[in-house]
Amino acid sequence: MSVLPVPSSTILTASGPTPLPRRGAVPMVAAVAMVAVGTGVIVGTDATLFLLVAAIALVAGLCFVGPKCRLVIAVTGALVVFQSTLSLLKYAYLGLAVLCFALSLRGVCGASGALRREYRPFILASFALAAYLAFSYLVARANGASFELWFRDALPYFLLTVLPVIGIAAGERITRRWNDVWMVLLGVVVSVGVTSEWLARREVSALPFGRFVLSSAVIVALCFAYAVTMAGLPRRRGRVGWVVVATIILVVMLLSGTRTNIVLLAAVVGVVGLAKPSAVSPRRMASLVLCILLAFVTVAPLIAHVVVSDPTFFSDRIRSAEAVLTGEAASDGSFGERQQAYEWTAEAFADHPILGTGPGHLYPAPEKLTFNLDAPGIVPAKFGLAGMFFIAAFLLAAVVAVRRIRAQYGGFPAFTAARGWMCVLVVLIPFGPWLEDKGFAIALAILFAGVVSETRGPTPSRSETAKLRTETV
Repeated sequence: MSVLPVPSSTILTASGPTPLPRRGAVPMVAAVAMVAVGTGVIVGTDATLFLLVAAIALVAGLCFVGPKCRLVIAVTGALVVFQSTLSLLKYAYLGLAVLCFALSLRGVCGASGALRREYRPFILASFALAAYLAFSYLVARANGASFELWFRDALPYFLLTVLPVIGIAAGERITRRWNDVWMVLLGVVVSVGVTSEWLARREVSALPFGRFVLSSAVIVALCFAYAVTMAGLPRRRGRVGWVVVATIILVVMLLSGTRTNIVLLAAVVGVVGLAKPSAVSPRRMASLVLCILLAFVTVAPLIAHVVVSDPTFFSDRIRSAEAVLTGEAASDGSFGERQQAYEWTAEAFADHPILGTGPGHLYPAPEKLTFNLDAPGIVPAKFGLAGMFFIAAFLLAAVVAVRRIRAQYGGFPAFTAARGWMCVLVVLIPFGPWLEDKGFAIALAILFAGVVSETRGPTPSRSETAKLRTETV
């Protein structure tokens, strides 16, 4: 009996889909940096333009480094660019997003396992939705909308066809720890951005800054659902830290004074279940909710004293909420505006039931003409029954892809968080169209990245790898 070395090509790998090929990051970044500086020198006529062109060229080169880098560029770029009023930055970001999408799609199509098999219907649905978005321009032009209005209004749906594919490809590179850090950063930063913007709008902010990042409650809802999941699952390290994260997100969001943010608690219902180990038991969730509420009651008044300049702000918001619940909704301004939005969108859909008005159709809002209304009927009013078919197919394909991966690889925290997030989205439907939120595409990309990363299974230890390198004959 002898022991012979086994060729490295026969070494078994961990379970899961085949990883995407890696690229040399350091040489690529160095080469792109030189190209960026050269481009800025050639094109730039002043310091600002020089820096802008050099930065865009550098980021474009970083898109070739790898799928994880592309996800970071796509997500952070959207959070920074879409809170700005500079159109040049937005167009530059869209070009970078398309580049990241093309590179990610190439990697997904060349991979195997979960990347190609489970997500193929979703990718086909994304292309179908993109084709209908292009067709909707003809509908919008026929109803008097300009290209600029159509493009601005259709942008959230365009991001839906691009960003999730970037997340799918990045899932082959990220680890669970990377995903945990990503969820914490996004949840805290975006929740602070939401609250700072709303307090500034209502002129009650004591903060030295206003809007600094894309304001999206949809992103915060996913991060909150993930934090609650990680805090409630048994045999998880850092459960106390996740309770702190969930409490911070809830406190910061409710301090904005926006009553709709209370629907974040619907995530608690979504993550509860009896199936182990992918769900939180009702008993454990009850204790978790009690801890979060106690922390909320303790911390919220202290933070409110610091960030809110008007001491009567929260009492006024509570009284307006009581008026709505007791049947005196006419005295609440936001409720009246939402009711008017329901009527406008219903009339628009009745006039254009098949193809809709097309994106870019303006409605006479109280302050100015706008294509953004807080009514779920705005989506069918824009796209009609034909467009709703493609949107429904896209959403159904996303749900089916996640469920198929769960059935094949088992339950993981990302799947449980997805269920809680879906509960929040369902409860949010009467209050506004989350499909119109650019953050929905970002959240979907992050969710897909987390789901795909869970399919790779645990990394084999050194001892297990050593055993695989030898064979007893």
